Parts: sequence; structure tokens; C-alpha cells
Amino acid sequence: MISMMRSTVLMLFAIMCLVAGCDTAAETAVPAEPSSTVAPTQPAAVTVAITPPTLIINITPIIQGNRPTATPACASLPRTRLVIGNRAQVSDDDETPLNVRSGPSTEFRILGRLNVMERFLVISGPECSSEYVWYQVRSDSGLEGWIAEGVPGLYFVEPYPPG
Repeated sequence: MISMMRSTVLMLFAIMCLVAGCDTAAETAVPAEPSSTVAPTQPAAVTVAITPPTLIINITPIIQGNRPTATPACASLPRTRLVIGNRAQVSDDDETPLNVRSGPSTEFRILGRLNVMERFLVISGPECSSEYVWYQVRSDSGLEGWIAEGVPGLYFVEPYPPG
């Protein structure tokens, strides 16, 4: 055990000398001829202090308000599954393309349609009506408007990735 520690210390010393540019020969050299006015000196002792690395751990608290959570359900309508700021996709439970409207009601004009499995970003919502829960979305192709999440027993959309 001590032999392994000694080897490790010598290896660290050698690495430190390489990095710092130490000239170990100069530190251990003995003068060849002492002069009459100068007394011979002993080689300087080299002390190596090895400091173990310090482990720094930064802990970032998760604030409940910053985590996405499911939005509250509208009364008498299915529980909502979409989260503002997250991605979602048109469900393949129904093969009908999903209408994207200019506002949160069937009274608003249809701006376009999202196909089955087409993905989008949830921007705003939910808005409750007597028939649907509405979300404002932006598709990957740039279509922006309002979609209905589903009806009792059938969701038109699902969180992406599903899980």
C-alpha cells in the first residue's frame, strides 16, 4: 500500500515538473570544485505538497412554478392532457384531420387542418366551451389557431412524445 502511494506521489511530482518546467538536474547537482572562499553546500531539499482535488457540487432547486403541469379540467368535459409550452400531436384514434380555427369555438372560421400524427406546440389555453376544451397551437408548418382537445370518450390530440 505504501509502495503504491510512493509511486503515485513520484508520478504526480514528475507530471508537475513537466507542466511547470522544473529542471530536476539543477536541483540535485553538486558543485564540481568548491572554491576556497565558498563552503560546499548540500543539494536543496525539495518538498512536494500534494493537495487533493476539491469536489464542487452545485445544487439548483426546482421551483414548482417552473415545471410543466397538466392544466385543470373544464367542468363536465374530459380531463385535459395538454400542457402550455409543450409539444403534442393529432391522435390516430380518429382518422379525420383536425380543424384549426381562428378562435376557441366552432363559430370561428376554419384556418386549416392538422393531419393525423401531425405535431404542434401548445401556446395557450385551455378555453372552456359547452362542447370542447380549446387550445391555441402552432403547427410545425406554421399554421396557428385554436383546436378542440376532444369529446367525452375520444381525444383528438395527445401529448408528444406519448407516454
